[in-house]
Amino acid sequence: MSSSSGSDSRLDNDPGDQSFSEDNYDQCVAAMEEKRVPENLDTIWHRRATIRGLRTSLEFTLSSPVTELCSGDDIRVPEVSRARNARLIMSNIIPNLDNTAVQPYCIWHPDFADVNTYCELARRYPLMRYQVGRVCAAAGARSSFSLTLLLPKEPEGVRKERKSQIIMSAPQRFTIMNDDTRSIDLKPHLHS
Repeated sequence: MSSSSGSDSRLDNDPGDQSFSEDNYDQCVAAMEEKRVPENLDTIWHRRATIRGLRTSLEFTLSSPVTELCSGDDIRVPEVSRARNARLIMSNIIPNLDNTAVQPYCIWHPDFADVNTYCELARRYPLMRYQVGRVCAAAGARSSFSLTLLLPKEPEGVRKERKSQIIMSAPQRFTIMNDDTRSIDLKPHLHS
């Protein structure tokens, strides 16, 4: 909680605040309707509206203003770049994800990409394999790809059925993906 002399940053961008003008509201609506990027992405409301527009529209995602905003090494608004990259993946376009700051966490909502897109994504960007594994779970996929995706490389001769048995019969579970922090910890923590 904030003291009387301080300010709670969560309230600084309150839409009920007088600083949130009708023009700000119109810019947010335009972003959600995939019409344009707000002039100022400093407020959480403008960023959220832009992210909503990006996640639902490939056309908006490929527009010049969005492409310009999300390109280059100096990414001003990484959450907007992550939303753009998620939409591209869901539209079967694999963007450059060398910069881990712009690797999206949720790559299956509101749409699923083709299985081949996810396979290629995991091949090109091994750090994305847990997101791809989550897609397989969300889609209910039980293919050999989804079952072997998260396992370490094993010696020749190990059959796919054995891998499936190992996964399904494991009495222990590990925490790797954290939805609260939108992070992936590759050093798993054991949970019984």
